[in-house]
Parts: sequence; structure tokens; C-alpha cells
Amino acid sequence: MHSPASVSEPEFASYGALKQALGESLSQLNALVSASNQSGLGQRLAQIGEKLARDRFHLAVLGQFKRGKTTFINSLLGADLLPTGIVPLTSIVTLIEYGSEPGATVHFRNHRTQVIALDEVAAYVTERDNPQNKKNVARVEATYPAAILRDGVILIDTPGIGSTYEHNTDVAYQFLPQVDAAIFVASVDPPLSQAEKDFLIAIREYAAKLFLVLNKIDYVSEAERRELLEFLHTVLATELGIVEPKIFPLSAKRALAAARHGGEDGGLPAFRATLDHFLLHEKGRVALTAATGAALRLTGEARFLLEVEKRALATPLEELEEKLVEFDRLRARAEQDHRDFQHLLKAEAQQLMSVLDEELPALKTEQVPVLEAALRAFADSHPQLKGRHLGYALQDELKRVLIDHFESWRRAKEQRLDADFRALSGRFVEAANQIIARVVELSAALFNLPPVPLASVEGLSAESRLYYMVGEDPVLLSIEPIYFSTLLPGRFTRRFVVGDALKHVPIEAERNCGRLRYDFLTRIEQSVNRFAQQLAERIRLTVGSIRRAIEAGTVERAHSGQQAAARQAAIDGQLATLAAVDARLDAIRTQAATL
Repeated sequence: MHSPASVSEPEFASYGALKQALGESLSQLNALVSASNQSGLGQRLAQIGEKLARDRFHLAVLGQFKRGKTTFINSLLGADLLPTGIVPLTSIVTLIEYGSEPGATVHFRNHRTQVIALDEVAAYVTERDNPQNKKNVARVEATYPAAILRDGVILIDTPGIGSTYEHNTDVAYQFLPQVDAAIFVASVDPPLSQAEKDFLIAIREYAAKLFLVLNKIDYVSEAERRELLEFLHTVLATELGIVEPKIFPLSAKRALAAARHGGEDGGLPAFRATLDHFLLHEKGRVALTAATGAALRLTGEARFLLEVEKRALATPLEELEEKLVEFDRLRARAEQDHRDFQHLLKAEAQQLMSVLDEELPALKTEQVPVLEAALRAFADSHPQLKGRHLGYALQDELKRVLIDHFESWRRAKEQRLDADFRALSGRFVEAANQIIARVVELSAALFNLPPVPLASVEGLSAESRLYYMVGEDPVLLSIEPIYFSTLLPGRFTRRFVVGDALKHVPIEAERNCGRLRYDFLTRIEQSVNRFAQQLAERIRLTVGSIRRAIEAGTVERAHSGQQAAARQAAIDGQLATLAAVDARLDAIRTQAATL
């Protein structure tokens, strides 16, 4: 085993070396808890190890359609990997991760998968070859041996917002909860729309890091470039509250052309340097610190459980059996407490839905006159349309205005519900930790041990967001066909067609309010169930580990004194190993802070 001091030696002064050292420590700790039959600890340790090993970091490229996002991704990868074109193209989320061989896998909504070549990706992710996603693709996962994808970085191409394809905007918004860091691509034509401003606000709710890129600078002069950058700085600072925004001007097209010949151009090197620094230092530091902290909490729990077993081995058998009975009383009380707060959790979650139930009728009441006014204004501004042509046009206009207004309302409510659910889950995480702390404290008292904070329910509050049905159909706001009169004389037709359309407005407002309600109800129910299962499992594993430690001591005590003494000696050796692992983990954490 390495000595603790070895972590600070030069060969460990990088993210990769520290990650390897941490992995070795986790393996050593896993062997120890396996030998101690601490399966609850083993499961949590496996989760830390899996996350560290995969180290998946979602770096999403986001923005409005036709800003050159896909060309930008190709320039980062240094190859024409993803399809580009002159019309709104990307309609499916594509994830690119490191792989020694280029390739791709299509994931369909029915959970079927299909392995394809990279040059076949366009057939599944573009509006041209997969219009309205008729092939029912959930996502495409590609592999490519690019340096930027090493160490678990997943580069993500998303559909652009604001195109004529409303479902593309839905997909882009619904993917935001999975984003760790975002690259927002604007361009010079025009520099920033209202839809982009709204999208930036949503992105900042989720992404821990935001990079801002101004693409297509080769389309403007140097003076125009400076003017555009000044304009963007002002808008980002004053309207969006981004303090001292750093914007990277570049030409993804030129950068990609240069990459094809093994060079660098188009302003990409400056951005790559900043991105590489972030991925090497900030991303690595956060990942290592989180994993090391979690591992240190588990060593504390392992030590406590070994001490409990050691005290049990030194306790007379009759007294030990009484302590086991007392612990079972504690466990039953903890389980009842957990059942009680599960009921409270579901009741409070239902309260979130009741607030929406109060607001949806008001939405319908507010939107009906707005929609009616929009249809009348449209008919007045298009006097040349008559009969069936006017009916179809009014139907399209109703769909456009309804989706615009209802989607705006839905997104605002999603943000509020997300915040409310995180606050709710935070309160119940605290309640779960109090149950665990109480069991630990009383268990320690049974054996005259100082109470040690066990690895608590951690991270759930920060990670608990309202469930998003990513990869599934979003709430597709739509309207039923309008049936309009065509047999009346021409001078009457317009009046009756408009009348038929206006009669349809309250029906569509009511129907789509119902769709919104069902969507939110489904998300809340799934979020609560998933969250409750996580809490229940954590409490069960922790309480079960303590009982197994006491039970192990009871079994050994019931056998010969020589066997109990041998187990005590083994525990002493395990405690010494834990102390060494502790020191090594602490040194890794200290070194990680200097990255």
C-alpha cells in the first residue's frame, strides 16, 4: 500500500493521477467492508466508485436554430462528425463520448437499440430524414476518439430553439436538467433574440458553468465585431444579470476547415484553452472533492460499525442479547418514523398539485379572450383568404398562439415547481438524517461509544429536481381540426368560418389545460416515488448495518472465547487499515484542492 504522504508527490499532481489514487483507496476500502460483511457500506461505496470511474460530465451545446451549433461541435472534435445544413436540422439529442473506434447507437422510445455507422446518424437525428421524429428515436449516442472527450466528458448536440418545429424547442428545454455545463452559441445574424434571452435564463437555472460563444464572426468586419460584442456585454449584464460576461468570438466554419488540414483558426484556440482549463481543474477538483468527501464519511461509518462489533465481542452474552433486543426496538421506532414522514411527503407533494389546480382555470379564463383576439386580428389582416383556405389558416394561427402562450406559462410553472420540490425534498432529507442520527446515537450509548456521524443522506436535496420525461414525448399542445362552413355564399363564408374558429377556442383552451395538468401530475408522482425510495433504501441500509455488527458480535460471543479473541484481533487490524486509508483520502482531498 502507498503511504499517505505519497499522494503529494509529483506523479500525483494531476487529475488523472489523483483519480487513480482515489480509485485504489476505494478498492482497498471495499475489500475491508466486504471482509466485515458490511453490505450496506459496500453498496454506497460501489456507487461512489462507479460515478468516479464513469466520471460522466454533460457538456451541452445550446442555442437558437441556425447559429452553427453542430458546426461548432464538429470544430471542437476536429472532424465532420455530425450532419450540418442550411435549414433547421438537428431534432434529436445526440451525445458524443470517448471511444477508441468511431460509431453510434440509436436508442428508440420502445427501448430498442440499433448500432449504426457515424455516417448514418443523419438518418435519425435530422428533420430532413426523420421529420417530426416519426422513427420514434429517444436519443443517439456516438463514440469518437477526440481528446476533449477523455475523462468522461460527454459533448451533447441539442435541437435549436425557436425554429418552425415546436417539438425541437421542447426537446431542448426538457434536456436542461441533465446539463452539467453549457456552451451557449449565439451568432452575428442577429446577435440575440428574445427567445435566446429566455432560453439563457432557463439554462442558468441548471448549468453550473456557462460558456458564451459568438459564432460567424467571419460574416462581419472588425469594427462590426467590436460593436456586436459591446452590445452583447450590455444585454447579458443589464438584462440577464451575468456579471462581467466573457464572450468568445469565433468562426466555427473556419475552425473546422483548419482542423481538416491539421491546423487551428477561426478564434477557436482561445476558447479551447479556457474550456480545457475548466475541464482539467474546476471539473476535476469538484469531482475529486465530492468523491473523497463521501469516501471519508464511509470510513467513519465503517470504523463505528467495527467498534460496535468489537464492544459486542467484549460484552457478556446475556447482556449482549438484551442489547440486541433494545436495538430492535430502536429499529422498529425508526421504521415507523420513516413511514410517518413518507405519508407527509406525499401529502405535501399533493399540495403542490392543488396549487396548480387552482391556477389552471385562471389560465383558461385569461387565455380565451387573448386567443380569440388573435384569431380576429389574423382574419382582419388577411382579407384575401376565404372559405377553406381561411379555415386552415385560422387553425394554424390558433395552434401557433396557443402553443406560444401555454408553453410560456408551462415553463414558468416548471421553474417554480422545481424550486418548490427541491425545498420539499430538502426538508425530508433532513428528517431522514435525523432518524439515522438518532439510531446511531442510541446504538452508541448501548456500548458506551461516542456517537459518530454516519454517512448521511447526501446530495439528494441538490440533485432532486422535478422529474422530466427526457427521451419521451413532451406535452404536445395541439388543436383538433376546425370544421367550417363552405356551402354558403362567399360574402357569408368569412363570417361563419371565423365564427367556427372562435367557438373552438374555449374547447382547445380547456383540453390543453387538461394536458398540462396530467403532465405535471405525472411528474410530481414519479418524482415523489423515486425520492421516497431513495430515502427508504438509505435508512434501511444504515440501520441494517448496525444490527449486523451487533449480531456478528453475538454469534462470535456464543462460540468459544478463542474464536471471539481471534475476531477482536482481526478487527484491530481492520481499524489500523482504516486509519491508513483515512490518511490517504485526506491527502488526496488536500492535493485535489490545489489543482
